[in-house]
Amino acid sequence: DALLTSISRCANSREENHWLDWAEGTLAATEEGIDKETRELEKQLVERKRECDRLRKGLQSLQDVSLGNRKRIQRLLALSRPVHEYDTTFVFEAMEHGPAPDVAQESQKMSVEDLVRSMRAVPPSPELAASLRTSVGALRRFLERYKEDTRGAVMDICSEREAHAIRRQHVVGAVEKLEEAMKTRDAGVVKDLRQVTALYLRLRHDAKVFSASARDERIEARRRVREANRGIQEVRKQMEQESLKAREAGVRRLQEGVCPSESALSAENTALAAAREMSKQFHGQHRSKMSSLNKECRSLKKQIRKLEKRRAKHIQKLREELAEVRRRVGRLRSTVTGAMQVATLPSEGLGLGGQTDSTAPSGPPLKYADLTGEREALLRAAYA
Repeated sequence: DALLTSISRCANSREENHWLDWAEGTLAATEEGIDKETRELEKQLVERKRECDRLRKGLQSLQDVSLGNRKRIQRLLALSRPVHEYDTTFVFEAMEHGPAPDVAQESQKMSVEDLVRSMRAVPPSPELAASLRTSVGALRRFLERYKEDTRGAVMDICSEREAHAIRRQHVVGAVEKLEEAMKTRDAGVVKDLRQVTALYLRLRHDAKVFSASARDERIEARRRVREANRGIQEVRKQMEQESLKAREAGVRRLQEGVCPSESALSAENTALAAAREMSKQFHGQHRSKMSSLNKECRSLKKQIRKLEKRRAKHIQKLREELAEVRRRVGRLRSTVTGAMQVATLPSEGLGLGGQTDSTAPSGPPLKYADLTGEREALLRAAYA
């Protein structure tokens, strides 16, 4: 943890910032595409729900009309029955909810003989019998017409229900496929992001460690070169001072005048020869020191060239590892592209002739673009 904290405190290079910006842009584009597909699916679901509501309202209106017709038929049947001393209530099955009953059944047919038989308690009357026959005929014709109208409406409603069920199955299948594809894509993205982040952190740590070691070696080499140059300058200054002193001493002795005797002249010549010899010795020491310092400088330059070669090799290795990171990012990009292509399957599975529906049934929003807290932690570490 301490190592990762120290690594995260280091500033990113321009290339690292470029790669981080590119990865962030790719993820933002992917999330935007997922949100767009989610909105399209929600619109389609809302449209399907509206269509279901419309069909439900139409069915309810047909049921209301059917109920009114059944009540009217019940009322006509009640009016057509005679009044007995002990009246009996007959429940008409058409009053119950559900599909319209088959009026062709024998139990719901009432012949003239049954009507006359039920009216034995009433004194027979030709006018009453004729009116009852007319009423029964009109009622039968009305029931036949109502049966034909209701059968067509029920068949239309059933066909619409079947078509809606098929469309709903298609939509549900497409949503399930999209959810599976999104889960697989999210797992692959999290895995690739974890691998790329670990590789990036390792490369950055190695690069910074190598840069720090190379910087320390360069600083040490420069310090040694500065020390060598300082020593050379000090030797030069010392030689110049000694030669200047010798010249000043010689000039001063010459300025004192001609020596009184040959012994003094010879002594001066001996001293001059000794000074020259000393100057030669100083020059020899200076040349030896200069040669040793030059050798040391050449060795330091060789070390610097070796360090430069090592640095070039390490940079080449880092470039190869960065190329591997690019290939992995390319695979990640191809995975995201495949997921986006799979996301186009709902419009093709609906069987609507290539036209995409803009609405769909309402419901809780689909949370597909959530990449979990682990991905956010990895992104924060990468941004740091």
